[in-house]
Amino acid sequence: MQNSKQKHDWLRRLKVLTVCGAIAVGVLTCTQQFGDIPASAKTVSQLEQEIKENNQKIAEQQQKLDDLQKNISSQKEIEDALQAQIDTINKKISLVDVQLTTINQQIANTQGEIEELEGDIAQQQIDIDQGLDSFKKRLRAMYVTGNDSLASALVGSTDFYDMLSKMDLIARVADHDDKLVKGLMEQMEQLQQSKDQLVSKQNEQELQKLEQEKIRSDYSDSIKELNEKVQQTQAAKDELQQEADAATKNIDSYKAANASKEKEQNQIIAEIKRQQELAEKQNQTQNPVVTKPDYSYTGGRFAWPVPGFYYVSSPYGPRWGGKMHHGIDIASSGSSISGAATVAVAGGTVTLVKTGCTHNYKKTSSCGCNGGYGNYVVVSHADGMSTLYAHLATVSVSYGQSVSTGTVVGTVGSTGWSTGFHLHFGVMKNGAFVNPAPYLGI
Repeated sequence: MQNSKQKHDWLRRLKVLTVCGAIAVGVLTCTQQFGDIPASAKTVSQLEQEIKENNQKIAEQQQKLDDLQKNISSQKEIEDALQAQIDTINKKISLVDVQLTTINQQIANTQGEIEELEGDIAQQQIDIDQGLDSFKKRLRAMYVTGNDSLASALVGSTDFYDMLSKMDLIARVADHDDKLVKGLMEQMEQLQQSKDQLVSKQNEQELQKLEQEKIRSDYSDSIKELNEKVQQTQAAKDELQQEADAATKNIDSYKAANASKEKEQNQIIAEIKRQQELAEKQNQTQNPVVTKPDYSYTGGRFAWPVPGFYYVSSPYGPRWGGKMHHGIDIASSGSSISGAATVAVAGGTVTLVKTGCTHNYKKTSSCGCNGGYGNYVVVSHADGMSTLYAHLATVSVSYGQSVSTGTVVGTVGSTGWSTGFHLHFGVMKNGAFVNPAPYLGI
């Protein structure tokens, strides 16, 4: 099992190296007018396109996520508003409950007063019955003494109230008895009136209770309805959150895929660079580069394109496994050449200007600007000669402009496919690149 795994790893590494080697040696080709800057390997370009597509998907998912978050916030605001209404109604229900408690207590108190009056009325009835009994005893005594007409009238009464209907007769019996009966009746009437008032009061309290119970029932129905809306809002919010989580997961997935692709890109680029460095070393062994750090320019047919900087970091000729370098690279061996003035090496007319590259920094692959040259200028001279100034940070001339020897055409940069700040200087004769060295006297 261990040997099988080791073999698998070995084959995988061999495949990577084989692919990278093929990319580095066989796929690197010139795609633009002057062709000295190799284009990115096809695999790197494909990965770059896939990363670009993933970034677009990430942007779309992020926009969707932002919209979902806004909707979630809106649902949360609705939920909070509903909850505030529920809290307000609950407070009102609490007040109604307090009122119901008070009303129930009042009803109980009134019922107690009614029961107490009923007791007083019952006692009053007893007192009346006792007074009537005493009255009848006196009437019997009157009957015995011979006043049978009065006694007959009263004794013949069917009840106490029938007797009262004959008050004229009773009044003649005795003043004392008449006052007694009237006093008892007045007390009875007062007690009955008090009871009637209490019963009426109790009825009003019962109505108040019913009203409060109706209000409480309505509040409860409102809370039930609001709670249903809260549940609906929560469900909508949960659904939106699920979509937001899915969008976030998609974003993370695309980012992870991009990280993997970028890692793969870096591995391929690193292998390409290794192959390039190896080829350049082999080329330098076969064609030694004559460089002149701190070289003092003594003159040639053309003036020096970057006054003050005479270090040639890469000469004209094959490099990078056989790829032709159609010019020389002028760099710095000490102080930085970045931003140094680049001048026309002879009088002529500006016949080509390419700008728009903002990628002014060291790179391991082409940024794709202007065929890898970044910002550059071409000046046409006499006798079919023309010169190229590439990787400029800035351009100071325009198409059709006449220039003299020493006219500043731009400043040294690292735009396009450039591994560092330098000027790529090329010379063409009748449209074909030639070695600039003899024209510069180096």
